[in-house]
Amino acid sequence: MKRSLLLLIGVSTLCHCGGQDQERAQTLADSFGETLDISHDAPEHAFLGVWGMQETVYVVGGTVGESGGVVLKKSGETFFAEDVAAGPLLWWIHGSGPDSIWAVGEQGRILRKGSTGWSDESVTFDEKLVLWGVWAASATDVWAVGGSVRRGGPKGVVLRSTGDGQWRRIDDEAFPSDLNFYKVWGQSADEVYIVGEGGVGLVFNGTEFKRLDTGVRDLLFTVHGGANNGQTSVYAVGGANMGMVFRRENADAETWVQESIPAVPGLNGVAVVGHNTVFAVGNRGVMLLRTGNSQWQRITNTETNTVGLRTLHAVGKYGRVWSVGGDLTDMTNGIILNGQLSSE
Repeated sequence: MKRSLLLLIGVSTLCHCGGQDQERAQTLADSFGETLDISHDAPEHAFLGVWGMQETVYVVGGTVGESGGVVLKKSGETFFAEDVAAGPLLWWIHGSGPDSIWAVGEQGRILRKGSTGWSDESVTFDEKLVLWGVWAASATDVWAVGGSVRRGGPKGVVLRSTGDGQWRRIDDEAFPSDLNFYKVWGQSADEVYIVGEGGVGLVFNGTEFKRLDTGVRDLLFTVHGGANNGQTSVYAVGGANMGMVFRRENADAETWVQESIPAVPGLNGVAVVGHNTVFAVGNRGVMLLRTGNSQWQRITNTETNTVGLRTLHAVGKYGRVWSVGGDLTDMTNGIILNGQLSSE
């Protein structure tokens, strides 16, 4: 079912940016807001990860319980459940092609979609392990990260696979022994980023891991990057209570720079969705948009009973811009949103 949303675009005045940039940013935010629709509601599940290729879109999530995990695929204008073995909640999904897709989640669960369907590659070294993030550099180079919120569970887990169905755990002196990792993403196999608790931001250069200082001890949930003003910018978002955005402007930068954003609840997802254009999403239905050198724009849904009380957990552009979430307190009331970004 698809229902149009009424939107109110609130523009922060935290900085004095170029008038032309600000006008363009607001125009882009306005036009996007007018196209935003609810594509799918699921009272029994929450949705946590989204990934796709062009018009093909996959969504993962689920609810609590041993068989709570779900994988959906968009066919036409409708999402249908994929045929996967029963298992626990799935947190994230990424792939390098139509037959090389991985989804990860609770209890070390790892699913892979190949040419003949979905298969299980779960790791079993600790049943308390949660894998919150996965990123595929290629069909033969895949990363997964996680940890545990349970007493005695593993912390700072980094796994890597050559695509053969086997996963090995990586240990490095740069990894904290008492903090969880939440997401992994790379610009290439030689520029891989990991973020997590305690403001931890790591980069792997193909040979070694190095910490990048954020200057905070808060949570960082997601990392993503892409072209911005002629350079490759990498963004990390988080914040347990108030939203935070950090940017690494180029591969030589030793630290992250904290961005000025409107006062919003914690942020969970970020995606560079096009040249100079970045989306961030978070708690209570928060959506932020940044274009070029402009300030971040807040897009606030006026139908708060429909979207605003739910958490948006992930965002990405696959044809249209897709964002997924739900009520994460009990993993129910899932929602899939999409909007059309006008020409940049």
